[in-house]
Amino acid sequence: MNGDLKITPLDAQRAFDIFLGKIGNPTDCERENADVNADGLKSSPKVTPADAQSIFNKYLKKGELPSDCSGNSRAAALDTQSFIPANLILTIGDLVITPGKEVIVPVIIDSPSSIEAFGFDLLFPSGEIEFIRLERTEFSENFIQLEANEIAPGILRVGGYGLGSLSKASFGVLTTLIFQVVGNIKENLAFTIIAAYDDLQNATIRNKRVLRGIETGVRTARGKAVKRTD
Repeated sequence: MNGDLKITPLDAQRAFDIFLGKIGNPTDCERENADVNADGLKSSPKVTPADAQSIFNKYLKKGELPSDCSGNSRAAALDTQSFIPANLILTIGDLVITPGKEVIVPVIIDSPSSIEAFGFDLLFPSGEIEFIRLERTEFSENFIQLEANEIAPGILRVGGYGLGSLSKASFGVLTTLIFQVVGNIKENLAFTIIAAYDDLQNATIRNKRVLRGIETGVRTARGKAVKRTD
């Protein structure tokens, strides 16, 4: 990925940064090299957290890369994609606003099998709130990488990968997204997952479109109670 002819964790990080949009204009060579599972076209490589995971596994000598990234290898690679969990549900949980005007958005996963690499894009009202940070939970604390980046106004890309961190059936908060109020909050706030990747790509998505008001004693994903602010 970085041209030093060695496979190291930095290569996995660079592939992940391409997915997150932190590298704004990757070269065609970088994108093709990063799409190591060859699930995109040669003319339009598809880089996701699963590619970063495969590169990291290669560095650790825990596995080989699933293709050589050449045009001739792509058809074969598409037939050997990793198992995608069925009956998986991805839900935006109950939203909470704190006295400090932080909007807490838990993302809940209900998966019958392991999650090793995932990503999703979240549409949010950027005129009223701004993204501040991502918080890990007990389900995602052991992921090697877990980050979020605003790839366009109002579109947040979230992704992570690990070595079988969610190694069995899982239900709970995958990650918590924290936003800060910057404008006048309207009666409703809309949060919509508009795309999902890797082990989440076949998930049933349940979006939360309304913030109904602040209730006394509502517990957030971080286990703290908030007080009424209106």
